Amino acid sequence: MSHPLRFPFPLRWLIALLLASSVCRGQTLPSWGSQTGIEVCLSDSSPTPELLPSVAFVSLQDDADETLLEEEGWDEAPAMPSEPIGREPADNSQVVLRNSAVLLDPHSWQVEYGFVYTYYEAESTIFLPDDSLDTERLIDRQWIVPLSIRYGATPRLQIYANVPFAGAYTSIEDSISDIETSVGGVGDISAGLNYVLRDGQDVVPDVIGSFSFSAPVGKHPFVSGPVIAAIGSGFWRIAGDVTLIRAYDPIVFYGTLGYEHIFGRDFDGFHYQPGGVAFYSFGGSLSINNTVSLTTELYGAFQWDETVDGERLPNSGTEATSLRISVIRQINPCCFIEPSVEYGVTQDAGAYVVGVSVVRSF
Repeated sequence: MSHPLRFPFPLRWLIALLLASSVCRGQTLPSWGSQTGIEVCLSDSSPTPELLPSVAFVSLQDDADETLLEEEGWDEAPAMPSEPIGREPADNSQVVLRNSAVLLDPHSWQVEYGFVYTYYEAESTIFLPDDSLDTERLIDRQWIVPLSIRYGATPRLQIYANVPFAGAYTSIEDSISDIETSVGGVGDISAGLNYVLRDGQDVVPDVIGSFSFSAPVGKHPFVSGPVIAAIGSGFWRIAGDVTLIRAYDPIVFYGTLGYEHIFGRDFDGFHYQPGGVAFYSFGGSLSINNTVSLTTELYGAFQWDETVDGERLPNSGTEATSLRISVIRQINPCCFIEPSVEYGVTQDAGAYVVGVSVVRSF
C-alpha cells in the first residue's frame, strides 16, 4: 500500500530539482517527506521511495501551481504587467558628457555655473645672491566661478562658450624673501563646437569631433617685476580632439584624444613659444539609482619644452595627470548638481581641485 506524502510550498521547486537530478544520475532517492504538492510514494516492501509521475516537471507546473493558486484564493494566475515596474533610471548623460558630446535637442539651451577651488604647491632649488643653494616654495590658490553656455544648433552640432570669473593668490618664499600677490577678474574665455562624426546606433561607439579656441583675456604673468598671481595664460590657443562614447546600460564609457597648439608671443624683447600639448582622458559613469550617478575620469596632458628666441629650454616640458571623481544628482528633469574632487597623480598636476556645478537645461 502506498502513502502519499506532501511537502509545504515553497520547498517544492528545490525538492523537484533534487529528485529529478537524482533520477537522472541513477542515484537512490532519500526517504524523507511531509505534506507537499510533490508526491513521493513509500512502498510497503522497500524503504526506498519510488518517484511517482506527478513529480515530472509538467505535473509540477500543473498540480503544484494549481494547489498554490487555490491556497491563495485565486481563480487564475495574475497576468504579467504590460508596463515596466518602477521608475526609469535618470538619464544623466547630458551632465556626464556635456563637454564632449552632442546631447542637446536643436534650439535648446544648457547653462552651467558653480564654484571651484584649486590648490597647487611646488618646490625647487635656487641660487641665492651669495651663490648658496636654497629651496624655493611656490603655493598657488585659485577660486573660480565658471559660467558655461551650450546651444543645440542641429541634431549633430552643438556650440558652447565659457566665461570664468576667478581670483588667485600666489606666494613664493625662500630663506630670505617672501613674495605674496593676488589678482581677480575675468579669466581666459573660450568657445568651441562639438560635431557628431558617427552615430553608433548603440551598436558601435559614437564618434564626436570637437574644435575650440581660447583668448588671453585674464590677467597673465607676463609683466615686469617678480612673478605674480595670474588668472590667465597670456597666450592664444586652439585645440581639436576626438571622443568615443559607448553605453552599456547602466554604464557609459568614453575616451578622448586631442592636441592643443599655443601661439607664441613677444615679451620684454624676447619671443616665447610654449610647447604643444597632447592630451587624453578616459572614464565611465555608473547609474546608482533613479537619480544618482557616479563618474570617474583620468585626465592626462603632455607638453613639450618651450623655446625662447628659438632656443629650447631643457626640462621645461610637463606631464600632468589627474584623477577626477564626481557624483551627479538629479534635482528635477531639467536640473542636475555635481560635486567633484580631483587629485593630482603626477607632480606637474595640481595637488587637488574641489568644486560643485549646477547644470540647467532649457
